[in-house]
Amino acid sequence: MRMKDRIYCIVLCISFLFSTSLGAEESSPTDEIVIKATNAVIFEMNANLKLSQDQINAIQPIVADNIVKTRNLQQSLQDGNIDGSTMYSQRQQLTNDENSQLAAILTPDQMKVWINIQNQDPSNGNSRRSVSK
Repeated sequence: MRMKDRIYCIVLCISFLFSTSLGAEESSPTDEIVIKATNAVIFEMNANLKLSQDQINAIQPIVADNIVKTRNLQQSLQDGNIDGSTMYSQRQQLTNDENSQLAAILTPDQMKVWINIQNQDPSNGNSRRSVSK
C-alpha cells in the first residue's frame, strides 16, 4: 500500500470511529479530520520536497479535495453502492487527477520524488512498479 493511501486509510478509519462514537452531533468531526489529514499530507510533502510557502498554499486545497473524495468513495463502499474493484479504480483516477494538478505546481524534480513516494511499498521498502534503482 502506498504511503499516501495509508494516510487516507488512517483518516477514513478515524473519521468512521468519530462518526460512530459521536453520533449525530451538531458539529461534525469530518471537517477537523480533513484539516488534520491535509496537514499530515502537506507535512510529508514538505519534508520530502522542500515546498515553498506559495506551493503549500496552492497544494492544500487540492489535497483536501482528494481526501474528501476518497472519504466519499469509502462511504459508498460501506453503503454497498460500489464494490472494491470500482473503489480501487476510482481511487486510482483520483490519484491521477491529483497528480495532474500537482504537476502544475511542483517542479519536475519535486513531482518525480512525490510519485516515487506514492509508489513505494511500505511493507518492504521496494517500489511496486519496475523502476531502475
